[in-house]
Amino acid sequence: MFKKHCAAAVVLSMSVSASHGSEVCEGEATQVSEFVDIKRQFLDGEYENFFSGLSSLDFSDGDVESVVDTLKRAFPIGFAYCAYLVSEQVSENLNLEILLYEDENSNTIFLYLSSIRSRSGWKPVHFHVSTSFQEVADLWR
Repeated sequence: MFKKHCAAAVVLSMSVSASHGSEVCEGEATQVSEFVDIKRQFLDGEYENFFSGLSSLDFSDGDVESVVDTLKRAFPIGFAYCAYLVSEQVSENLNLEILLYEDENSNTIFLYLSSIRSRSGWKPVHFHVSTSFQEVADLWR
């Protein structure tokens, strides 16, 4: 169902600032604390809040509304489980992550997040959401 409704709609590349919290996903990870809240919001199905946390991104409101609507239809209550599949601090200034989110019915979606550390702290510079693992894995390198 989800693949049918949003194959391309959930694909966004963006620059963003995030907030602080404690870790919410299972597995070993190079944890950048600035991104814990946005991961929790996605897990909890708080898609509007997730995108509000990414407010510095360059995309139209219509794009966000479409993606939020698609996510709400496919995963209306969010997810029951979240895990780091891969996480790597490439250098002291570059971090890459792929996370798996799974709902109560074992439907999955993957989140790719790359971030850089600048003078003002860690910032996501790219993220991608897809039901295709291969699609996010291709971004890894």
